[in-house]
Amino acid sequence: MFKNITLILIILNNLSLKTFAMDDKKVILGSLKKAQEWLLSQQTPNNIVKDSKRPGFLLSYEHPLNKEGYKYIFSKSSIYDNALAVIAFTMLGNDIAAKKILNSVKETSPTGLLYFNYNTHNHWPNDKDRFGAVVRNGASAWFGYAVAFYMKIQVKKNAKYLMTIEGKNLKNYLKKIINQILKFKIINKKDPRYGLITGGHGKYKLKLVKNKPIEEFTDEKIDWVSIEHCMDLYFLLHEAHLLKISDYDKTYKLLKEKLVPMFWNEKISQFNRGYGVDGKDPVEALDAASWGAMYLYSIGDIEKSIKALKKSEAYINWNDPIKGHRPYINVKVFEDWTMNEFYYPSDKAKSWGAIDISWYEGTFGVYMAQLKVKGQTKKMRDLLFTILKAQKENGSFVYATREIPFQFSNGPSVASTAWFVILASSYIVPEFRQEFWP
Repeated sequence: MFKNITLILIILNNLSLKTFAMDDKKVILGSLKKAQEWLLSQQTPNNIVKDSKRPGFLLSYEHPLNKEGYKYIFSKSSIYDNALAVIAFTMLGNDIAAKKILNSVKETSPTGLLYFNYNTHNHWPNDKDRFGAVVRNGASAWFGYAVAFYMKIQVKKNAKYLMTIEGKNLKNYLKKIINQILKFKIINKKDPRYGLITGGHGKYKLKLVKNKPIEEFTDEKIDWVSIEHCMDLYFLLHEAHLLKISDYDKTYKLLKEKLVPMFWNEKISQFNRGYGVDGKDPVEALDAASWGAMYLYSIGDIEKSIKALKKSEAYINWNDPIKGHRPYINVKVFEDWTMNEFYYPSDKAKSWGAIDISWYEGTFGVYMAQLKVKGQTKKMRDLLFTILKAQKENGSFVYATREIPFQFSNGPSVASTAWFVILASSYIVPEFRQEFWP
């Protein structure tokens, strides 16, 4: 079914959709079309960044000119958002848009070292001018996964794809990305986290200067290990393994076997958020439950996968008609007491459970886990069609329903919109459901 694909509309018209009402098909296709149009409008150059120094990169947010912080945000492009866009465009059959991103990232970062955010109106960051730039290995792994996913779908269209010039070039670049990530692997055999990757490089910490919050940058390596980053790398190496790139099979096997004993927390029915030099970090994060459910499903631990998926319901914001999910529970909004007191002086211990916020990017991750673990059920249909109500007329979805300074934006977001495309495409095309994070 992957041959001669140009648009998901063609894929769907060629499928037997006996399990779908025609009205369902029409609604989903219409929403996908609008989402793709918005994503394409975010791809530079566009009306915001007309002279893009990184053509093909997507602006992470649609940010109004009169909104505070415009000059810092308008041009920003997250490598994670670009990864999601590659996957989304690939599922939509829009290889042209996907290749624009892939080619531009290769040109921007030829060594495979990927920064978390890039400007598109200038050349910051780059290997000669990177002060203030951070590396986050989870985001880098996501882009590596996007490269591998694109390659895998091309192979399904053309069995000889890996022998083409494009296929060979992308395979080499994929290995460069992985090699850069593995430079952060813990090599001290006395460390219980031996073989896992740390978070990356560069830290920002909020502090008050003359009663004004600012971010202070420290140019140093991160010594904390994130379960999310480890799962991201697992799926990247799993995909590399499927592409018969065997160089990383030892690390792939370690990530398949070590994450449950290292991070699973039976008391909270999900993974801990991380593991620092001082021990386990048991903060309850939504991704550690939802993405954790998909990881557990992939390694065949169905019992824990179902537990983690069930736990994700604890994050639901019941005040939201859409029933989106909070990013965290049982932890302060700002984990630093000083900052929490600054933003919430009347409730110094303000926690996420007391904040009326829905994080739609995270919610789509929950629904993808629901689809992977439970299948195409009536509940899954209801979840999808409920969240469709949150889609804006221009096709986008906001990142979150509420602005939290330095943490969450309430602007239309590439991350949320691309996740919607991934979810909706996987809902109506079973092959995508199987191929994404297998």
